[in-house]
Amino acid sequence: MDEKLKRRLVGATVLAALAIIFIPMLLEERAPVEPPVLVPPVEIPEPQAFDPRLLGEPVPEPEPLPASAGGGEPSADGNRRGLSAWVVQAGSFSDREKAAQLAVRLRRLGLDATVEQARIRGRAVYRVQMGPFTQRRRTDRVLARVKKKIAPDAIVRRYP
Repeated sequence: MDEKLKRRLVGATVLAALAIIFIPMLLEERAPVEPPVLVPPVEIPEPQAFDPRLLGEPVPEPEPLPASAGGGEPSADGNRRGLSAWVVQAGSFSDREKAAQLAVRLRRLGLDATVEQARIRGRAVYRVQMGPFTQRRRTDRVLARVKKKIAPDAIVRRYP
């Protein structure tokens, strides 16, 4: 076949395909666009104090915790008693960015580091810590790892 004829046939085929695709799009009618419906703002009433009389039965007073539960002293096996735990504090900074950078470095080691803001003598301090841990042995293992890899001045603190 002649080269000129081949090019004309290919060109005609491409034009026919484009016509098949685009002509129906040009001829179909479009539905009119409706404007968006504006919903009026809803007023939320102020929360009211809970009235225990609504339950229809008396609400018992909470029982006080036993004296041993509040102390949270560790037992011989290193597990907690009561409601205490420990955190490993890798650093304490006055600059939030430095604290965030240390937390990122600890996370790269696979440690779940968080930055906690505290107020000391009226100034904001950002503590980088891991935990809380309920077992003192686990706390000590994390402390040793943090001291060896990143923060030799890391300490263990009671939580909360």
